[in-house]
Amino acid sequence: MAAILGIVAALTTPLVVFSVKLLPAAMQLHPQVLGNRGLEFPGFMQTFAVTLLAVAMLQFALLFLRARHALLENRIRLLSAS
Repeated sequence: MAAILGIVAALTTPLVVFSVKLLPAAMQLHPQVLGNRGLEFPGFMQTFAVTLLAVAMLQFALLFLRARHALLENRIRLLSAS
């Protein structure tokens, strides 16, 4: 099911890009990035940095929990074997 969703998303990407360029800027709810200027408003970069930090912390927390889970599984297996 996830593969089908990925294929549909990939196929509809040009439609989304075209529709964004078709609508006038006043009707869009996202900032326009023109050319190679990137994100000019400083708030965008701050938001990006905070989000990057939050996702990295979540990744390490999930990795820690998965490692702890594997260690506990191994411990249970050893205790049940004896």
